[in-house]
Amino acid sequence: MLQEEKDERSSMYQHPKYREIEKFQLLNEDQMKAAFLVYMDLCEDKQWWNLELHPCCDLDLVFISGHAARHTPRELVLPVPSGCSLTPGDLQNYLHSVSLEEYHTSGITMAIMDTDSTTVYYKISDGLVPPASPESTERKKFYQTEVTNKRRLHAVASVDKYIEKKGKIERSNESEIDKKVHGND
Repeated sequence: MLQEEKDERSSMYQHPKYREIEKFQLLNEDQMKAAFLVYMDLCEDKQWWNLELHPCCDLDLVFISGHAARHTPRELVLPVPSGCSLTPGDLQNYLHSVSLEEYHTSGITMAIMDTDSTTVYYKISDGLVPPASPESTERKKFYQTEVTNKRRLHAVASVDKYIEKKGKIERSNESEIDKKVHGND
């Protein structure tokens, strides 16, 4: 088991994105590992778009920017190892230090990663953020319902197409068998 963990870690260290993180020459190795694993989670599991890694030398950390969906605004994600203790002052410091020059945001998403790679995402902002309007919430629910229904209909259509194709193949095979059987009589 230890050998497997060592192999996994060594392959992580060889990955081009981990090498990119290493080029930032930061000292916080735990945060560097967390940044790499969160990057991979956002890229592979969450399927974010246009992900980029950014150093924050003032805080000795790496953060990530990207789009949760193709046409959504860019978001900033700060990977944090779960063993790291955070104070309200730390959160305030992150909000004011983690930024991109060309991009203004009222908050960041903290990706708190446990040692087993479980990641929990929390959005934090500077001050209070007003809730979405009821109309906006209804539009979002309607859109999500529509997307779910389209996916469900697509799945049903795909299954029907598969069953139809399989039936044609079986009928074709039966007809060939009949021809062979009757042809030999």
